[in-house]
Amino acid sequence: MAICLFPLFSQAQITQTFDKVGIGTAPVNLLHVVSATEATSGSINTYNVNISQGGSALALGGNASYSYLQSFNSKPLQINLAGNNTLLNAAGLGNVGIGTANPAFPLHVVTASGASGITAQSTVAYSANSGAFVRLYNSGTPTAANQRLGGVLFGSNPDVGVYRTGAQIEAITAGAWTDGTIHPTVLRFLTVRQGSSVVAERMRINDEGNILVAQGTQFGVALTDRFTYDSKIQPHYGMQWIMDSWNSNGPTLWTAAYGGMKFFTQGTSRVTITGSGNVGIGTDDTKGYKFAVNGDAMFTKIKVKTYTSWPDYVFADDYQLPALSELAGYIQQHKHLPDMPTAANVEKEGLDVAEMNKKLLQKVEELTLYIISLNKKNETLEQRLSGLELQASKK
Repeated sequence: MAICLFPLFSQAQITQTFDKVGIGTAPVNLLHVVSATEATSGSINTYNVNISQGGSALALGGNASYSYLQSFNSKPLQINLAGNNTLLNAAGLGNVGIGTANPAFPLHVVTASGASGITAQSTVAYSANSGAFVRLYNSGTPTAANQRLGGVLFGSNPDVGVYRTGAQIEAITAGAWTDGTIHPTVLRFLTVRQGSSVVAERMRINDEGNILVAQGTQFGVALTDRFTYDSKIQPHYGMQWIMDSWNSNGPTLWTAAYGGMKFFTQGTSRVTITGSGNVGIGTDDTKGYKFAVNGDAMFTKIKVKTYTSWPDYVFADDYQLPALSELAGYIQQHKHLPDMPTAANVEKEGLDVAEMNKKLLQKVEELTLYIISLNKKNETLEQRLSGLELQASKK
């Protein structure tokens, strides 16, 4: 049995077959609406169904490409206000797009302006356990190292279906997991360098919390302010581990600071390298010397190389050895040996170890010559004495 109702609207036909209602068709559902015209997304009058209540309007309709569920009258569309679970694409057989009509991923969000994007906001009061999260989980349990757990990609979309990656953060396993007890994981950071399109790892935080970087990775505060050394680039204000020409066994630590460096312990400067290359230990003021130590020092071996002539010239044939009488007069007047610093000078200026060793050797060599000369005179006197004693014995 069928009933056809013709209301005042000449284009409307209502058919009821038992417990089914059809509008524009013989129904196969409880409510079945068919229209030959297509809905226009911005015009409520083109939709098949219009539900208006309390100033809001909800329309249902579609066209050859899409099905529409549209709120009108500038009212927001609220779904599942009562708080039950909301399922979108629960079977996982298609993609869900927000801001796009052509989603390429299970959840594809496109923003049309500025720095807008996806926001996760928590309304729970701040505490040690509060805060919003973006959670990336996989089904099952990892069974080996280097299995990717998830990540975030940064890049561009130059054309439909074309995606280019410029940077990437991802988590991978450091080994097999034992569910609930052992979950070793590594966090990797990847970028594309200038002149390339390949994403490569630059840094990682391993499962022990150590930070690993690739050789040649530079750390600093102004990496574009650089200089060239050993045919490689080094920032003026940074550091890196890099293969150096002086040693091929492993990377060398290069570190630079244009104004100098200071190394601290317990809040005190212990070692200083000035901008001109002078080194101070226990002092920041090297007084212009290449190496300055304020405090005691102990050496098991030390080698001082002098850049002036070593005093072997004392033994040259033309060396003028001062007469002992002249030396005695100089000492009587000046109270120190010739060419030697005074006590006051050493107290004020310090002691040049290399120069002092050279002067001491000079004095030792001069003393040796004096001893040799005295020995010759002594031998001559002994010969004369022996002659006199022989003459006396014959009388």
